[in-house]
Amino acid sequence: MLFRNLFRIHCNRLLLTLPLTVLMIILISTTTALSAGEENTPLDHSAEIEWIKAMDTPMHPAPNPRPDLQPTGRDTDWQAMIDAVWGSGRTAAEQTAIFQDFITTLDTQYALFRNRDVDLVGLADLYLAEVQGGVSKGRFHAIMNKMCVALQNGHTSLKNTDVYYTTPEPGVPLLIGHRYMNHPFFGACLTTGDSGIFAYEVVENHPLGLEVGDVILGYDGQPWAELYNELLDAELPIGGGGWLTSDASFEYGWDTAAGSNWHLFETIDILKFSSGEVQHLPTSLMVDPGVDLSVTCTDQLNTEIPRPSNPEWTTWGVLETGNSRVGFIWCDGWIDDVDAAFGQACLEMVNNPDLDGLIIDFRSNFGGNMTLSNTGLSHLFNSTVSTVDFGVRANPYNHWFMMRNGTSSYYDIPGNPADYFDKPIAVLLGPKTISSGDQVAYRMIYHPMVRTFGRQTSTSFDSPIQYPMGPYEEFTGRFSKYDAGPEDSPQDYLSYLGFPVDEEVWLDPVDCRNGIDTVIQAALDWIGPSASSVPEGLTVSGSNITGIAPNPCNPRTVIKFQLDQAGPCRLDIFDVAGHLVGSREWTSLDIGAHNYVWDGKTVSGRSAASGAYMVRLTAPDKVTGSRFSLVR
Repeated sequence: MLFRNLFRIHCNRLLLTLPLTVLMIILISTTTALSAGEENTPLDHSAEIEWIKAMDTPMHPAPNPRPDLQPTGRDTDWQAMIDAVWGSGRTAAEQTAIFQDFITTLDTQYALFRNRDVDLVGLADLYLAEVQGGVSKGRFHAIMNKMCVALQNGHTSLKNTDVYYTTPEPGVPLLIGHRYMNHPFFGACLTTGDSGIFAYEVVENHPLGLEVGDVILGYDGQPWAELYNELLDAELPIGGGGWLTSDASFEYGWDTAAGSNWHLFETIDILKFSSGEVQHLPTSLMVDPGVDLSVTCTDQLNTEIPRPSNPEWTTWGVLETGNSRVGFIWCDGWIDDVDAAFGQACLEMVNNPDLDGLIIDFRSNFGGNMTLSNTGLSHLFNSTVSTVDFGVRANPYNHWFMMRNGTSSYYDIPGNPADYFDKPIAVLLGPKTISSGDQVAYRMIYHPMVRTFGRQTSTSFDSPIQYPMGPYEEFTGRFSKYDAGPEDSPQDYLSYLGFPVDEEVWLDPVDCRNGIDTVIQAALDWIGPSASSVPEGLTVSGSNITGIAPNPCNPRTVIKFQLDQAGPCRLDIFDVAGHLVGSREWTSLDIGAHNYVWDGKTVSGRSAASGAYMVRLTAPDKVTGSRFSLVR
């Protein structure tokens, strides 16, 4: 291991001293060698589909639960419990081979080091001697968790399924991670807000008397935020769920896993919404509770549109509020028959002239194959739009040297000139939006009428492949070999970075108790009649952008705006990454209608790239914005 590290460092130094032409020959040769004989590409979604299909795999009892070793806080001998519950596993030689091969694969092929630099080999060196000496089945699973959690990527893991799918119960030292689909362990769905980790959906007759709005403070008098970090540091094996990618979503995933880990503690601490009282209840109430604790947690509270299910994964309808009629599409994944269902939903919205706008809810979209969204998006867009492309490591000895795959045409949005949704579109996002859920949400912002609501997504824009386990049938693994970035910005990659949500808003406990989805309500408020297209000659209340035409433009467009107060005024144009592209400032403008012609040039005089843009009007009385796109 040490020799390989020194060799890698030497190769990096050597590459830095070589002439550019020689360097390119080496890189091209290396890339060819890495890809020779390999069939997987970013277009192969088999690893992602297999993970999705496994989300509802049944759990099984622990082989040797040890309630006699019930945890006693920080003094718990977790390692003794882990060894006792799962016993011995593969031989030391087999575990060493799995460990070294997986770490070497990540070191040479993992594609996400650019935005989260981790000394994975250095961390692995700390555990190598322990693995070589032989460790229990549960301990080895925990060590592999430690490696993957350090990368903090929702697509990268190696697990022993015997351990991972163990049912959590008292005496089983298993840390339950963030789950999709069914949550069978706690009987309530949790989210986070200003008050802390609170329940937004609860099964009837909950054994703890839990109600919507109640806050889970922690266990045994210690806050959960401290506890889960201590448990991660103690290296409990992780089971029944995983982790999310961006810093915000990673924290969110562990926060909302609080309820699923009651089996590790003696008492649970709950702040009651109705009384403000803090209750310290025995977790033994959760053992054989006499009620079904299963619940599907989606970060959504929508009683009008039924929850999607396989194989369509899409439901839709129309929300009628006051004088507004707003289309609503709920899509949870890009697998099975979602292509036809999402396509039909979008087509019906385009063909409904009575709609004031459209809401598309991706808050629980678990990903799959992003191209299955193309049929639907073709109805919403009226021209073909380039979006993203994937890149792969171009040098196994350099974590940061990436090269694009040249597959961007597969991810173009195939807009149909015969169809177009030219009214406001609210796209709802959250930390559970992951993988191709991330990708399709990102593609949506290229639509000039889109505004995003909610919270930052997982930002797992990467594409995983299956890690071959050979004869080790109880193991399964995958890792991210590809990362994605804007098609027109080949040096940039998106994984780990925050998604640019236009309006950050989330579920509120008071609204939840009243059956109101705060995020949907914010979208409806934006779409309301005042947000619809403004007829020629009319104005909305206050200064505003009244039109952008042509849209999409190529490259020239006219931005029309109305001032309700005279004074200084400024128009700024930004790309989707928030970079200032164009700007025009007036020291004083009169009340009334005004036009500004943008020639498609950046502030430096260069031609702006194809893509989505936002224009912001800073007027004397208000600041407002709108979107448009440039297609060359």
